[in-house]
Amino acid sequence: MATQNIKHDEDFFLIDAIFDKDKKVEKIACSLKRGQKKTIKRNNKVYEKLSEHIGFIPLVIISPSDTDLIIEGSETRRKFIDSVISTLDNSYLNKLIHYQKLIAQRNALLKYFALNQTFDVDNLAIYDDQLEPLGKQIFEKRKQFLDQFIPIFQKYYAVISDEAEIVQLVYQSQLFESDIASLFKQNINKDRALQYTSSGIHKDDLSLKLKVTP
Repeated sequence: MATQNIKHDEDFFLIDAIFDKDKKVEKIACSLKRGQKKTIKRNNKVYEKLSEHIGFIPLVIISPSDTDLIIEGSETRRKFIDSVISTLDNSYLNKLIHYQKLIAQRNALLKYFALNQTFDVDNLAIYDDQLEPLGKQIFEKRKQFLDQFIPIFQKYYAVISDEAEIVQLVYQSQLFESDIASLFKQNINKDRALQYTSSGIHKDDLSLKLKVTP
């Protein structure tokens, strides 16, 4: 948590840096006061949305928490994929945020149906029609990224392991087998029972397999 960066007996922390980007000086500052939200500024102006900063100054960080990509669930691996793509493509980030909001609204509607013992397919279709093109675009972008990323990952892993191990990464998505519209129709009764959307690109995963060479 960001609050752990605040020293004992202090009320806030501040970290800033000056970057030379495209022959222009950019000052980025991040601060946090106890009990308040984190603030990020660019040239002394506060960002209204954090998404406005993502991808502006791409950085590579190696930390102990990187092992979470292996030991944690699919959400952690999706976040890794999405964070890398978002640093290079802000439009992708906006589509992802929109998709996630629509899924949250669809889930809320499913819970409303269960609570009130009713069900309206036409109301669900309002969200389904919006989710279909977004989900397809996100899927295609993830697939395109991983098609480029996986060979690079395998190349450098071979160097690190001195070719003693072979690593495989496999992109797992329901959209390889069906489109989103069909998935929603096939799982409508399941969604109704579970009270949340059980299919779509928010269920994507990255499978990691390791094989020791002879």
